[in-house]
Amino acid sequence: MLEQARHNAKTNQVCVKFQLGEADKLPFPDNQFDLTVAKDVLWCLNSPLNAYAEMLRVTKPGGHILIRDGNYYLDLFDEDYRCRKEYMELKNGVGTDLHSRTNVDHIDFNIIRNIAKELPLSHVRRPAWDTSALIGLGAIDLHVRSLENSFSVYSDIGRLMIPSTFVVCARCPEPSNDAQALGRRIKNIELPPITQKLERARIKKTTRVLQTIGDETRMTIILALRAGQLSVSQITMVTGCSQSLVSHNLRLLNESGMVTSEHRGRESIYYLTDRATIDRLIDACYVLSGRSEMNDNK
Repeated sequence: MLEQARHNAKTNQVCVKFQLGEADKLPFPDNQFDLTVAKDVLWCLNSPLNAYAEMLRVTKPGGHILIRDGNYYLDLFDEDYRCRKEYMELKNGVGTDLHSRTNVDHIDFNIIRNIAKELPLSHVRRPAWDTSALIGLGAIDLHVRSLENSFSVYSDIGRLMIPSTFVVCARCPEPSNDAQALGRRIKNIELPPITQKLERARIKKTTRVLQTIGDETRMTIILALRAGQLSVSQITMVTGCSQSLVSHNLRLLNESGMVTSEHRGRESIYYLTDRATIDRLIDACYVLSGRSEMNDNK
């Protein structure tokens, strides 16, 4: 194919640089091209999502990617599409598609069909998959156009159109002004002043507090004391922990300055030293844990 392309370029006196490479590992640096085109390539890849990511990577911010592809061999897995395709072949005749019309070497297409059974894009309706993938990768300004032989299939909501071939165009996002300004601020940061501001004693105290509340038992005791002043026996009853375990962790909380106590008769009553500050600390932990869960879900 490359040799034929070189011949075509020479015949038409066009200067083109040809380079062999893998679509999902393009041998080019970032932000290299104004326009990146893939014609009838994505359908035959084992990792089409990686190929899209690579196309966006090598395209300049504000540049475009253009994909011309089709639902080739979707009839292997989509019953609605298969029935419609067979109907159109009965109506128009077998061998009227472009591949058949240009099959000058009498290629056995069953070989390709067997390969297509193992390819991921033979299983999905396109260009719905393509637009979803591109949006997920951050592309913007998507435009889709159906080309020849759009098949109509019927669903619970009525007739749906599935194009045999299609074109998708998308644009690479440009860095926002906020991102550019942040980049400049990060670049202009002077590290020595930051180093001077680091207070080692405060860091040690903060680390000690975080280590203290990083234990599930101690956090349970803190949450119990948020409700009010409690004795050791009451904390034991509320938390379900043994009395020795509660006493041990109360001592650690007292040493960290988060909990204090006073004697009332024969019992020691424990309470939080600074309720408002501890409330803010716990609320901050909830917010951070919520963000962590959101990131895990993503």
